[in-house]
Amino acid sequence: MRARRGQSGTIVRKGDQWHVRFYVDEEKGRKKKSVPVGPAVGKGRLTKAEAARKGAEIVDKAGVNTQAHLTRAEHPESVETLKQRVAWCQRFHRAWTESKPGSVTSMESHLTKHILPRFGELLVEQVTEKAVQEWVADLRRQTFEMKKPNGSVIKTYKLSRKSILNIVGVLKLVLGRKVWMSWEELNLGKPPRSKQRYFTEEQLKQIIEAAQDQYRVLFAALAGTGMRIGEAAGLYVEDVDIEPGGSRPQGHLERTGPSPEDGECDPGDRHR
Repeated sequence: MRARRGQSGTIVRKGDQWHVRFYVDEEKGRKKKSVPVGPAVGKGRLTKAEAARKGAEIVDKAGVNTQAHLTRAEHPESVETLKQRVAWCQRFHRAWTESKPGSVTSMESHLTKHILPRFGELLVEQVTEKAVQEWVADLRRQTFEMKKPNGSVIKTYKLSRKSILNIVGVLKLVLGRKVWMSWEELNLGKPPRSKQRYFTEEQLKQIIEAAQDQYRVLFAALAGTGMRIGEAAGLYVEDVDIEPGGSRPQGHLERTGPSPEDGECDPGDRHR
């Protein structure tokens, strides 16, 4: 049985519907299949050319032009698809059997939404570095939808670089280190530079004025000297000089006695 390379199907009209016909390889031979494409009359009707384009997409998604499809038909017992590898991992891989429920839920979500739709029907050896790089590029470009249970769209979003790294990480778990160890580093683009956040002078004034008692002094000291909270908490009276720029924080905050939570804190315990 030879693979059918590049079949796009034949468009035929059955009543008021366009159908696409194509061949599917099975263990006992080739079988012709017919799938509805869309309306040929009425509102939303498709021209034959439009139906042909949609039919070609249906044939492509069916995977009947792939070597994996033909191999499964000829030797169903000797091949392993990524979907089958995932099923094995879900039963036996320690990433699934020993991880916390939240981690497993996250991995299952990545598999259902992103990994299996793209690679599920491919043979494991067909999930190559090139195929993964093309998939990563598509993930970066694609816009996704968050929907309510009734199907209405809440918002649209794009995957962050970190999210894509997590998704690729799940795929690598399934494939195993021997498969991806020799791959080049996947091109995920440069990570975005995080912006340094800071309070404006006006915001600092509002914070200090809204604070009460010793906190007003503390916040004013932090704003005026640039000290970190640990440095300010470690100050002794003798560390402070009333002259401008005279504060000298000594080391870090360190408790020298039991914590208050222990119920044994001596009033004489100090922080230094």
